Amino acid sequence: MAATSRFANRRRDHVDKIDICNVDEHTHGIMTDSIQVKNTAQREQYDVLLKSMANIPGTRKVIWHKRTEKKGKLFIEQGRYAIMHLDDHLDLLAHWKAARAMVSMLPHLPEDKANELRAELTKLGVPFL
Repeated sequence: MAATSRFANRRRDHVDKIDICNVDEHTHGIMTDSIQVKNTAQREQYDVLLKSMANIPGTRKVIWHKRTEKKGKLFIEQGRYAIMHLDDHLDLLAHWKAARAMVSMLPHLPEDKANELRAELTKLGVPFL
């Protein structure tokens, strides 16, 4: 279960510059993505933000940015973006391709093995296309 680092882990918020983390990292482990969240009307310096985040082995640094524009007294959403290093994006694509390959194997597996694999893929949030 994920939560804001302000709620779950002050160190991750202040030192690691990570905004979303697992509620109980001692039990559930560290998330595979180190996520910093931005909600701004101005352009962000993504390279500076990514450099400011802690380097944690086995994780990808990701910035979730909700870009807004001020119109009168209101801030109107212009778009939502995920920003990461290219190598991390390529790694994510490789994992996605592997998950798709596993899904395509399901009909060819014995029923018990297919159900076991389906359950594991469901835990990971892999869609069955």
